[in-house]
Amino acid sequence: MGDRQARFCNPAGQFRRFRAAGTLFVAQLVDDLGTRKNDQLWVVPQADYDTRTLYVTFDKQEERDAWRSLATNLGFEDDELGKRVLAALLNALTKDK
Repeated sequence: MGDRQARFCNPAGQFRRFRAAGTLFVAQLVDDLGTRKNDQLWVVPQADYDTRTLYVTFDKQEERDAWRSLATNLGFEDDELGKRVLAALLNALTKDK
């Protein structure tokens, strides 16, 4: 769960995971006059349960467009270029370790 969602977590609550229509959800249940009530429901993006996934948010749309254009000009999909660039950087930075 991200920092934005975490602020809505009630430490006294109970949490349940469930799937509906192939999508994973987390429900927060709290006590309300002796009964449990769902007061928060979060959808879990598919990438959040694939820990191999890394997302990058560009500061400006122009930067994102430039990345896509660079990838296209080099003959790659933009995510494949990102994977190759990060793998090369990781390799270069950890080569002597």
